[in-house]
Amino acid sequence: MDLSIIVINWNGERYLKNCLSKVFQACREILYEVIVVDNASEDTSLSYLRTQGGKIKLIENSENIGFGKAANQAVAKAKGKYIVIMNPDVEVDKESFRLMISFLESNPQIGIVGPCILNPDGSLQRLGGGASPLSLWASFCHYFFLFAIFKNISFFRGIYISRLPNKPQSVGWVSGACFMIRRETFLRLDGFDEDFFMYSEDVDLCVRAKKRGWQIYYLPQAKVVHYIGGSTRQAWDKIIARQGNNTVRLFRKHRSDKALFFYRLIVSMGFFLRIAIVFLKYVIQQKQETKERIKFLNNCYQMAVR
Repeated sequence: MDLSIIVINWNGERYLKNCLSKVFQACREILYEVIVVDNASEDTSLSYLRTQGGKIKLIENSENIGFGKAANQAVAKAKGKYIVIMNPDVEVDKESFRLMISFLESNPQIGIVGPCILNPDGSLQRLGGGASPLSLWASFCHYFFLFAIFKNISFFRGIYISRLPNKPQSVGWVSGACFMIRRETFLRLDGFDEDFFMYSEDVDLCVRAKKRGWQIYYLPQAKVVHYIGGSTRQAWDKIIARQGNNTVRLFRKHRSDKALFFYRLIVSMGFFLRIAIVFLKYVIQQKQETKERIKFLNNCYQMAVR
């Protein structure tokens, strides 16, 4: 079998129908299987999934066991040479799976490839991948806006992709919202670290893959739409803050205490800079929403460094 597509679902009923429809369209002329893991959804997801009959293999969990553990559960039953792991709020372009398979077939040293992830309006979703968050320099470039000031200079690349490359690009990580991995690679890495319940399990997997000699690539020609990009700014910032908190856990796992100290220093100074900028904006405009933004940034900072 060529490909196993694994969808990890929790309360994603509003997206599932379109997600699976796009998956089936993208799998024409590919020998494939679709495995959906439902993490005890509280909406009507299961009712819909049970109607899909022979189109999918359904794993029903009695509790929400987390993204990584659910993915490991599904891969244990998967038969494909290549595995796609994705969220239910992702719609894949009809050519993307074929492009990623072809890319991995042509580059045996590459273990993981991520597609270009777009917002529903077609703009680039910057959380699709980037330089390793374990790089102090990449973190510095991110928190001090150097990636934006010098956006055309790769040396100042931050931890998130800020502009769409015109060719495949080596990266430190790709997003767990949708990526393709060799089954061999996933099994050699013993899958996701299940201690990461949500967020940063994708980064951890990529870090371990690189340590084992596999390369990670971002393939801009393969495209998917991720609907979390349509969420409110506050929800988006909460995701970033939680990822920051889990990055501390990544540093504890993969880097030294000294590196963790400098990471926390960079984050602290970066958030101080952001709060100072927003405070000046509040002084000038005197808007309540700006005042709330200051409080929110402070909460994000607390989550990101604890």
